[in-house]
Amino acid sequence: GRAEMVELLLDSRADIGATNPADGITPLICAVRFARDVRLVKALLAKGAKPDPPDANGMTALHHGVSDSARLDSFLAMLEVNPDVNVRCPSGRTPLHLAIQNSHTALATALIDHGADVTVRC
Repeated sequence: GRAEMVELLLDSRADIGATNPADGITPLICAVRFARDVRLVKALLAKGAKPDPPDANGMTALHHGVSDSARLDSFLAMLEVNPDVNVRCPSGRTPLHLAIQNSHTALATALIDHGADVTVRC
């Protein structure tokens, strides 16, 4: 499956921080946003992928992780590596703003539990 293929690439020293030149998407953002498979997210994190680098639009893996298709297990896996939970996208929104906007109560609660600033305005 996908997780095994990613493991093989990572074991072959594939660049964990590589970005797509067209949109700045990292392997972690891709796994969070499109694959929606916690095994892929955990494999990338275990090999050192960081949730903080933004894509070309200034959105981090955490911002993508609170999209309307968010998966709680993948999001919680990213929180385990202590990313910047208060990072802002170019419009000034934090992952907490987006979680609330998308009615993801569990993700909002997880962000608050990991130090998200509830007083930040966008």
